[in-house]
Amino acid sequence: VIVTEEGDCDWSGKPEVAGFVFLHRTAGDEASKKWRADTLFKKFERKLLDWEIRYDTKFLNRVEDPKRLAEYIKLEPWNAFKAINPRWHMGLICVSPKFQRRGVGSMLVHQVQKLAADEGLPVTLEASIVGRFLYLKSGFKIVGEVKLCEEYTDALMLWEPSGLEGRWLEDYEGDKANMKKR
Repeated sequence: VIVTEEGDCDWSGKPEVAGFVFLHRTAGDEASKKWRADTLFKKFERKLLDWEIRYDTKFLNRVEDPKRLAEYIKLEPWNAFKAINPRWHMGLICVSPKFQRRGVGSMLVHQVQKLAADEGLPVTLEASIVGRFLYLKSGFKIVGEVKLCEEYTDALMLWEPSGLEGRWLEDYEGDKANMKKR
């Protein structure tokens, strides 16, 4: 999470969330267990979120189409990375419109890369058309594509830490590479 603080050019007198990233640490090794510890607080938080989602779906968001959502879930683009474990997976990166085009997204991506590099692990993600350039300029390679619907395709991308290039990828060609067979 990136939050504004006093001294920032857009300081409004109170902290504002400029952006955040949602991460997932895969595999069942000891390091991933640390990140996925299931505490009582996390169980309580999940229950509250479940209630919020049910309320939103039933009362507020009547345009949500359960059939289309089920189709998307069946696609499971993240299965493309199943053979690469352990790894860090970026599920979502969000930057407030007020702070876009100011380096917030790059700061979030670089923080994830530092976390992964400290463990010697790659980072995977599915990139929208809008987000691709951010990831490409941050060193990610396109390793595949997944068609989400008739007119929309996500790029499957992977980043390797410095010094470990070639451990997960091969056949580099510009912004593209192939995942090694495992």
